[in-house]
Amino acid sequence: MSRRLGLVLLDFDQAPITRRCLLSIAAGDRLPDEIVLVENGREQVDLTGDEALAELKVTVLRPGWNTKAAAGRNLAFNHLVRHTDVQRMVMLDNDTVVPSDFFRLLAERPLQPLEIVAPLVLAMDSGEVQYAGGAFEPNRLPAIITQWPEGADRPREVAWAPTVALALDRDTWLRAGAFDPWYGFSWEDVDWCYRATQRGAVIRVVPDLQVMHEPHQSGGGPFSPERLRQWARNGTVFLFETAEVGWRLRLAWIAGELRSVRRERRAGWKASAWGRLRGLGQGLLEVGRRRLSRSTPARAHTP
Repeated sequence: MSRRLGLVLLDFDQAPITRRCLLSIAAGDRLPDEIVLVENGREQVDLTGDEALAELKVTVLRPGWNTKAAAGRNLAFNHLVRHTDVQRMVMLDNDTVVPSDFFRLLAERPLQPLEIVAPLVLAMDSGEVQYAGGAFEPNRLPAIITQWPEGADRPREVAWAPTVALALDRDTWLRAGAFDPWYGFSWEDVDWCYRATQRGAVIRVVPDLQVMHEPHQSGGGPFSPERLRQWARNGTVFLFETAEVGWRLRLAWIAGELRSVRRERRAGWKASAWGRLRGLGQGLLEVGRRRLSRSTPARAHTP
């Protein structure tokens, strides 16, 4: 049985990269029935002048500001739920390229209730496995799985998976809940997957499904000051609030981030060190804000 498919795609002033992704989709033997493209930046993706792209049904949403990844995905998913009849929804990062059978296989594959499917993510330059889902270390820090046994063709359950590419049915989105928009970009996938599994969802990596990925096209690269700020900021909130680790692990996280700040300063990476330290402070402030809001009773409305 082939199901109607909706695709969520975000762009932030990366028109050539997003266009490359859309062209790979247009070259497939099964097209998504609906595509929602959220343009968070000022540069618009040119969807004209190419017969292949003309075959795609694309709705472009322009919020007028950078909603960032978490809120942008929520905007697109909610549009699909409210304005289309698609039964299955897919999220792709714009720095991916999909093979011709990707959406056909997704449309034909049955999904159990609350099942979330992730493909094998392959590095665009080498073809080697980049992501085969994710796991949690004993300290609740997320770890990427970068190995897939040769010849293994059965799906494998994982604790979480990067939102480079995920597929789920409409009901699963409604039951699992939206992304936490505060995260913006970084850890938002870890947080969402963790909360989804706490509500009964199961995440499986399906090796028949594959995408090619060119990572770190946003945020200045994996070790930029902005990336490190987001890592420390969002990791703090995830560990303290979502995963609710004990005080020993919380102190270990803070101590580890401070050690990294010290190493970066000694290496002369002052901007990186400051970004990480600033993020740690922002995360702790947000933890305090959330706890205060939970402990403060709502004021009664007086007419």
